[in-house]
Amino acid sequence: MSETKRPICVTVIGWVWIIISGMMIFPAIMALLTLFVMGDMAQPDHQICEDIPAIAKFFPLLIIGQGGLSTLTFISGVYFLKLRAWARSVLEVLTWTLLIFVIGNGIIWVASWYSSTSGASLGFTILGIIMGITVSAIVGTLLGILLKFLRSQEVRDAMITTTKSLD
Repeated sequence: MSETKRPICVTVIGWVWIIISGMMIFPAIMALLTLFVMGDMAQPDHQICEDIPAIAKFFPLLIIGQGGLSTLTFISGVYFLKLRAWARSVLEVLTWTLLIFVIGNGIIWVASWYSSTSGASLGFTILGIIMGITVSAIVGTLLGILLKFLRSQEVRDAMITTTKSLD
């Protein structure tokens, strides 16, 4: 089996996704800790039970989903570094999904900021809208660059060469 030289962009993309997977596991850990803290308070005989947000009932599902997605992201990042074609496909789907989420979140931010600051000064409202658009544009641009490299011929060729050398 011949050793294939991994392109620099593959190394960067792989490590970016491994780092993102580490950041993704943090909310799952926090939700798990919150679930433990709230577990005693959620007993029916406690008065505080009525004050617990409804979303807390879905914490176990959120923990499993977030943990699973983080694990998938980590494994895909590692195997992307090993030049596996399936990992490139998974990372591309994750990147598109995250890009759609960022755009949607930006739209929701702008709409909710505008409606919640309608009584405030115009400058405050505009500042919040600019902030939401700027953050979404920066993250969206970075994801777009990631997509450009994921879909590049150099990355595709590296994956094909590795697949052929494994046969």
